[in-house]
Amino acid sequence: MEKRIQFRQRESKRTELENQFWPRAFAFTIDLMVLQLIIPVVFSLLALVAPTDLSDELARDYSSVTTTTTLVVVVPLLVLYDAVLESSRLRGTVGKWFLRFAVCDTDIDQLSFPKALIRNTLKILSVISVVGVFMIDMTSRRQALHDLIVVRR
Repeated sequence: MEKRIQFRQRESKRTELENQFWPRAFAFTIDLMVLQLIIPVVFSLLALVAPTDLSDELARDYSSVTTTTTLVVVVPLLVLYDAVLESSRLRGTVGKWFLRFAVCDTDIDQLSFPKALIRNTLKILSVISVVGVFMIDMTSRRQALHDLIVVRR
């Protein structure tokens, strides 16, 4: 039996417009604010264990790190942040919780951590392709490309 991951609202009385692109973008903005609190801590911890040249760069100011360092540290941190919270009882990140959204499969079951990790890794492809994100407004269930993954039991 096939199951697909879907993005559902916690309350069914909300209008259809609220489950489209912009509220989800707002939830992502809230999550970025939360990550702004976490990232300095992560970079500080990395500065303690990293090789000397990277440690010096991280110690100066985490906002001045190179693009490569950002891709290697921040993107996986964002993927893990989303995966851990979406597979928890919260069923979503802080931003999704604030907007009363829940991430679940088509049977309205909680996602497992591996499924959430795959979903959030593929979310990067959705964002890069741009079409993957705008599919939210094109599909009947308001699913982005990363939500349309087929997950087998």
